[in-house]
Amino acid sequence: MNRLQRRADLRDEFIIRLLDEAYSMKTGGNRPKIWQARNGEGGPGTVFALGECGTIRYDMPGDAAWLGTYPDWKAAKHVFDTGQGDLARLGFSRLGKEYILPVTSNKVTRQAAIIADLEAAAAQKLCADYQQRKLFCQVKKPQEFVAPFSGFWR
Repeated sequence: MNRLQRRADLRDEFIIRLLDEAYSMKTGGNRPKIWQARNGEGGPGTVFALGECGTIRYDMPGDAAWLGTYPDWKAAKHVFDTGQGDLARLGFSRLGKEYILPVTSNKVTRQAAIIADLEAAAAQKLCADYQQRKLFCQVKKPQEFVAPFSGFWR
C-alpha cells in the first residue's frame, strides 16, 4: 500500500467516524447554527467586524512595487509576471507575492499590478531598473494601502 492510498484510507475513516458521531446525536437539526451562536456579548457570533467585510487589505509587512494600472486583470497579471522575472534577473531569490488591486475612479475600474511583500532593497532596485528603462514603477509602503486606493490610479 503506497503512502497516498494510506492517506486516502485515513481520510475515509475520519469522515465515516465524523458522520457516525453526528448521526448518533439525533438532534433532528435542533442544535444552534453557527450564525445563532453568541460571543458572550448578547449578539450573534462574528468572525470579522462589519467594517472588515468586503474590504481589501494589505496585511503583508514588506514593501510593494507598483508597476502601473491596467484596463483588465489579464494585462495586470502579465505585467506582474514580467516584474517577477525582472526581480530574478536582478539577482533576487525571494520573489514577491501577486497583488492585483481593483481601483475605481469615475465608475471605471482598472487593475493595479503590484508585486507585494518585498524586501525594501528588492523593491528599490526593481523600481530603479524600471525607471532607468523609462518604465513606470513606484515603491509603496504597507501604510500607503488605504481604501479607496485612489493613489493607485494612473
